[in-house]
Order: sequence, then structure tokens, then C-alpha cells
Amino acid sequence: PKSPGRGKKGGNKDKDKDEKKPPRPYTEYNIFFQLERERILVELEVRRRTEEGMPASPPVEPATPNDDAAGHNGDTSPDSPRGFLGPDEVNLPSDPGDVLPRPARFEALRLSPKWYDSTHRLAETRRNRARRRHRKTHGLVGFLDLTKMISRAWRECDAETRAYCRRVADRQLGYYKEELQVLKRKREEEAARNPPPPPPPVEEPREEEEERDDGAGDGPPDEARARHDARAPRGPGGHDGYEGG
Repeated sequence: PKSPGRGKKGGNKDKDKDEKKPPRPYTEYNIFFQLERERILVELEVRRRTEEGMPASPPVEPATPNDDAAGHNGDTSPDSPRGFLGPDEVNLPSDPGDVLPRPARFEALRLSPKWYDSTHRLAETRRNRARRRHRKTHGLVGFLDLTKMISRAWRECDAETRAYCRRVADRQLGYYKEELQVLKRKREEEAARNPPPPPPPVEEPREEEEERDDGAGDGPPDEARARHDARAPRGPGGHDGYEGG
């Protein structure tokens, strides 16, 4: 059986190597996607509640010591209760690191903490996946239709909105690059503390000794002729055992 956590080929070597690497930050369009998605879902939720004779926005629970600046009671899920802020509550920060002011299109949104942080959002998505909380949005609009609506809104959005999304994306990109530099320094320090062992010495190839026989066939032609003559049978008169022509 396959070992748990291993891929098809090569195992998790590359995955383990980049396990501590932070996810890439949101681009300008990703930032807009987060905001526009929330705005659309809020509008659809308000419409649904109005049609059902309910208050346009869900009631906000009394503040507790664990609440953040936006009134979220410890719930940072992307699908936590959503709604528009009151008329006197525009540009309320979702957390101390939020970028304000937002453009008019998004100034009245009640956003979850660190909505702009891809690392935080990814961790929250994984944490809430077991509870399937994202199914709350399925009764409002399908994912494909929602994506088309956001894409169309991006093409038509004003310069103020684009400039805001670019500012947030540039800030997060700067944080990302700083994290990579810190990670690089840590890896270099770790490599310096634990250098790899030296490679084994390479043995020089030995020259094979030349095989030697009784010398037959060796030496200059004259010596070979002399040895041949010494071994050849002699005929009468001291000549070789064959007659010359």
C-alpha cells in the first residue's frame, strides 16, 4: 500500500521543501474579488430577508472582550453573518491592519478580519472546510454565476476602486517579500549550522600491469629472426631444413 501523504511520483520532497513558504499574496484583482463577492452576497442576503419579512441585516450581538473592531465575536470565517453597516458606521476597520478608507463601493461593508490576507484566509478556509460552512452561499448564487458577475464588475469599475485594490495588493506583496527574505536567512543560517558531509575521496584508477611472456614476438625484428633461426632444424651442411629457391 502507498505511504500516507506521498504523491504519485517522487513523494512529497518538493512539497516538504516549500512547506514553510507563505502562500502568494492576493493580486489587485483578487482583492477586488474578495470585496465584490462580499458586496454581492450582502445585497442578495438583504433582498432575501426583505422578501421573507425579516430585518435587512441580522442583529449584532453585544460586544464582548473577544470581539474585534468590526464586532466579530471570534468568528473569522469568510461566511460569517454578513450585512451592511449603519449610515454612521462607514469604513469601520475589520481589524487593526485594515486599509482605510475604502472606495464608496465598499465603504459600508462589514468585513471579516484580515480579509485581504491570503495566508489568513487560506488557513480559515481549511479550518472551516470540515463544517462545510461555505454552503451558506449556495442558496444565494452559484459559484460560476458569481464569478461572472465579479469579472464583469471588474471590467466596469471606476479608477478609485482600482487604485484602492492596487494599494492593498502592493502592501501585501511587500509583506510577502519580507517574509521570503526572513525565510531565506533562516535557511542559510540552518545550512551554516549543519553543513553537508564532505564527499568521499575519489580513488585514482590503477594502471594495469603489462602482461609479459617469454618474449616471443617482442623486440625488434632482428631479435625475433635470431630466435627463429635458433629453433629451426638444420639440414646437411648446416643449412635450414628447407631448400632455398
